[in-house]
Amino acid sequence: MPHERAFGAAIIAVLIGIVGVFLFLGGLLSLLALAFQTNWGSYVPSAGTFLSFLTSNATIAAAIVLIVGLVYVAVALGLWRQELWALVVVFVFGLLYAVGEGSGLAWGFLYATPRYSLTTAGVLGSIVALLIVVGVLAYLASVRDDFI
Repeated sequence: MPHERAFGAAIIAVLIGIVGVFLFLGGLLSLLALAFQTNWGSYVPSAGTFLSFLTSNATIAAAIVLIVGLVYVAVALGLWRQELWALVVVFVFGLLYAVGEGSGLAWGFLYATPRYSLTTAGVLGSIVALLIVVGVLAYLASVRDDFI
């Protein structure tokens, strides 16, 4: 482990970890809520429907949220430990987000009917989010030598 930890990378790791924990807990609580609201008495084990609640769209969505939360926590731990793979994961998904958000804004300003207005809260939020992601990526690029 390197002797010095980049302070900004540690803050980014903590923020990603907090989001990951909330996603994990949200997915877990959603799965528990879906399990407890199921009418278990209506299932007939001989008909093969006992675990059919696992195939509902809400259950699959909750499981995906739970898994994404675990991935966020893993990336946060990797950033905290200054692992190179975590830096690469953040760069890949940050660039994908920036390209997607930027292209969506460009489409909205140039081709949408009606066209986007710069004074709309959603548009301003997208621009601020894009600037934050670009700033985080620029910072992580500047401290990339601290990662092993």
